[in-house]
Amino acid sequence: THDQTEAMIMADRIGVMMNGRIAQVGTVREIFNMPKNRIIADFVGTENILEGFITEKTDGLIKINIGSAEISTLSDLETGCEVNVFIRPEDVIISREPQRTSARNNIEGVITKIVNLGAIVRIEINGELVAFTTKQSAEELELETGKHVHASFKSTAVHVLKK
Repeated sequence: THDQTEAMIMADRIGVMMNGRIAQVGTVREIFNMPKNRIIADFVGTENILEGFITEKTDGLIKINIGSAEISTLSDLETGCEVNVFIRPEDVIISREPQRTSARNNIEGVITKIVNLGAIVRIEINGELVAFTTKQSAEELELETGKHVHASFKSTAVHVLKK
């Protein structure tokens, strides 16, 4: 199928073809949350494709400098390594105030763009991080362009690949 929604609902395993060749085969979770490379990540709708480098590693937990912020996740990559960072927009939680949650990553920023997609709202923060939220949540939080927000996501929502 060419319909990603259909594939997510119906399939036990998915194969992604690029240029007439199989680029990755895996479960729905593997394909959508752990793409093998940047091209596949883009193809399956991973809107947060960030670049950075590893600044610290302690007991398998790495810190990645992405320029405007630092992200933590688990990885076996080494300090100094340049990486691509993938975060699905539906894994990013938006709030107006800092939240006490189990999410290890918290980025403060300003909403630079809001796109209403019907029941879902696409929110850009600092022009680089994208989050999806429900229309109702966006209205309740009174989200609008220029407002200061906090974006949080768990370290398990971060997928890192060496460049």
